[in-house]
Amino acid sequence: MPYRMNPYQNKIEYFQSGVWPWVILGGLLLLALLVALLVAVLLLPPISLLSRLDPSYTQVSLEGNTLRDADGMQLTFLPEDVERPFRVKLSGVPRNLFLEGAVDDNLLAAASSIPGHLVMKSPFYQIQRRGPIPKRVTLSVPIPNEAEPYRTLDLYTWNGEAWAWLPGRVIAAEGVIESNLDFLPDSVVVMQTHALNPNVAATFLPDQILPENFRGSPLEINPQGLYLEAEGLIAGTPSPLPNDLLNGSFTIIPTLRNWADDSSIRSDLIDNLLIDDEARQRHITTIVNLVRENGYHGIELDYRGISPDLRPEYTSFLEELRAALPPERRLVVRVELPQQLSGDAWDSGAYDWQAIGQVADVVKVPTLPDPKAYAPQGQMAALLDWAVGQVSRYKLQLLLSSRSVEQTNGQSRELGYQESLAALGTVAVGSGATTVEPDQPLEFTLSGLPTGAEVQFDVDSGLYRLAFPTDANGQRVIYLENAASVARKLQFVAQYNLRGVSVQNLFDPNEDPQIREVVRRFLDLALSPVVGQHALIWHVKNQEGGLIAEEIVDLTNPTFRWTTPAAAGTYEVIASISPNHNPATATPLGSLSVVVSGP
Repeated sequence: MPYRMNPYQNKIEYFQSGVWPWVILGGLLLLALLVALLVAVLLLPPISLLSRLDPSYTQVSLEGNTLRDADGMQLTFLPEDVERPFRVKLSGVPRNLFLEGAVDDNLLAAASSIPGHLVMKSPFYQIQRRGPIPKRVTLSVPIPNEAEPYRTLDLYTWNGEAWAWLPGRVIAAEGVIESNLDFLPDSVVVMQTHALNPNVAATFLPDQILPENFRGSPLEINPQGLYLEAEGLIAGTPSPLPNDLLNGSFTIIPTLRNWADDSSIRSDLIDNLLIDDEARQRHITTIVNLVRENGYHGIELDYRGISPDLRPEYTSFLEELRAALPPERRLVVRVELPQQLSGDAWDSGAYDWQAIGQVADVVKVPTLPDPKAYAPQGQMAALLDWAVGQVSRYKLQLLLSSRSVEQTNGQSRELGYQESLAALGTVAVGSGATTVEPDQPLEFTLSGLPTGAEVQFDVDSGLYRLAFPTDANGQRVIYLENAASVARKLQFVAQYNLRGVSVQNLFDPNEDPQIREVVRRFLDLALSPVVGQHALIWHVKNQEGGLIAEEIVDLTNPTFRWTTPAAAGTYEVIASISPNHNPATATPLGSLSVVVSGP
């Protein structure tokens, strides 16, 4: 049978030996690639098809949305904070399971890395997002059971490497902690805070001597003498430090300020600096060089009277300074007292506390001057309730002075301890007569406390209020700072687990030595109320110097009554004041000679 050639054979052989296989194979690969790209586009943001199909994710549209979990945790997105729609998943891991490590592998590090001063009180609320990032979010986290005292509660988030503090406000009446954030955290937890060893800072002036009982303490020294100058320059030099301070274990951070010792404030210098880019950069460079060349541990900024309109500029300046300083050097920022607008709302003026708390290592907050602020649940407590929601409590340091305050017609100035005592005057006899008969009753007082003057001790603040009669200069009131009032302020540090306290004029030899003792005990974690009040100690001596009468009375009732003896002679009536009813620690206030005439 004759052989017939397949008519398609040549075509098949050509196909097998030509380029067509590669064309087809390339087409298939291209198709596969296109399919893979399509799948990736569908699966990855912003489409995120799987999460869109996942019913556990909730859509947040341009109209905003609110998410709630079964425990009461709530996320609120307002319409103005949503630029493009996205999806969010909110879930909670029970606290016991989280602490036991019964979590996904990516959370094991979080469970094992909780610092010792924090105690987890709530579930671990996990927040997962698919799609664009919102501009803001409001968190409302239920206050857990057995979480008293509420003033020590904080919100924290696990950022993948460490636990980070979140701003928040405890609303006890609603049983929640509310936080307004400009980012969406990956998680949130309610932590109960505990105290760390307190930090104590103290100003240091030339010719001051560090007391022996402070030499081995972990003290921060703030040398004074640096002042902001025009064009971003710095005037003055820090107080020279003795070798025992330079070579000790102290932290040395000088203070840079825009106000003089007479309390006059150069707000123009700081305002001009903030609006002048060249001067601001010069100032930052000068600060960094100062810190490096002198081996300081950082710099403290005490800039007052800044225009509220320059709030963003001041924040930017601090951010630039923090970026320029070596990471191991501290940036300490002193803020001014905010103005209370309502029970829990405060206007901080030029000082954006939340932003400052993010860049500063320490934020120093003055204490309120009004004694009424220290009543239970008073204004000082309200200020700190707000403050610990703006700045991490472990950065907050209360700023107080050992000096008293004199107020005249709304104007205030500081008084040294001795100057305050001088306002009490010296010994005076009520009748005015200093030559008297035997067995005659006399009444002695202090010349600075005439009729109409009032001396009151405020139990809540520990302050003495000396109110003098109104004269041509107006009403004059002195608030006498003492060990009891300082101890009261230190209690707030313990109650709120704050970083510590900064004391001005602590080492001034003319100030109340009892204040130094209270602060020293605070460093040793020995904090207890000081119940002792100032006392007037009255002595009567005869002309031979023998003590014939002694009486100790409270400063609020300074009158001394004495009946002259039958024996004629010259007698000396002596007054002194003691901060603890101890004659050995009394400060003399003067004396008066009384002549008892013979029969």
